[in-house]
Amino acid sequence: MPTFEDQTDSQLLEAFAKTRNEAAFSELVRRHGPLVWCTCRRVLGHSADAEDASQAAFLALAQQAPSWRGSRLAAPWLHRVAHNISLNALESRKVRERKERAAAAMAWHADHPTGLSDEQGALLHEEINALPEKLRQALILCHLQGKSMEQAATVMGCPASTIGTWVARGRERLKDRLARRGLVLSLAALTSLLSTEAGAVEFPATFVTSTTTAAAKFVATNSGAGAGLLPARLSGQRSVERYVLCQNADGSGNGGAVSVCRGWDRVGG
Repeated sequence: MPTFEDQTDSQLLEAFAKTRNEAAFSELVRRHGPLVWCTCRRVLGHSADAEDASQAAFLALAQQAPSWRGSRLAAPWLHRVAHNISLNALESRKVRERKERAAAAMAWHADHPTGLSDEQGALLHEEINALPEKLRQALILCHLQGKSMEQAATVMGCPASTIGTWVARGRERLKDRLARRGLVLSLAALTSLLSTEAGAVEFPATFVTSTTTAAAKFVATNSGAGAGLLPARLSGQRSVERYVLCQNADGSGNGGAVSVCRGWDRVGG
């Protein structure tokens, strides 16, 4: 049984694309699942919805495996995908709730060990997603995934000192963006929040196995119309289906794909 812990994301995706090696994909889910789960949970608030959105993000990654470029980083890509899917799922849910004449505000059941409400947590991830690419990548790797400067430098292929500069600039830029949205934090408080954010929402122990199984089934049977393979809560949402089933979800523009980097259109309902 091969060991994949030391392989890069690109190597794991190549192994999955060529041989449908579920162990390789399972390592990707184990490696990046907490980041994706936390992002979706912060936006959607409900654990069940967050699980569906998180799985949809990894299904999109599985579909991208054959065309994945070696230089691309999986963590920032997944963060953006998870955030976009969650926003569309949230919008669809709000439309459904309005149709059902739900007058009360949505119930948020999570504990908040970081001191952020779910609404504030969603705002945090929205503004992280809006940072310049290098700053966003460095911030995600070092804070949301807890990597050292040296580890992040290895992943991004640059000196650790450069990572340190990008992280510092990213925090400053994020602090200013949050303040403009009404969430005023000191730099020290923001740094503390970022460092604990990945563990702020409990990551389900069963998620790695269930998502790996779903991804393997998805790529094995999808021939361009695999909506029936999506989780039930998402299968009725055209925006998510269009995203998961598109051929170039990274926004490369090939084949008329939806552009994730620019924020794909929300269909909802």
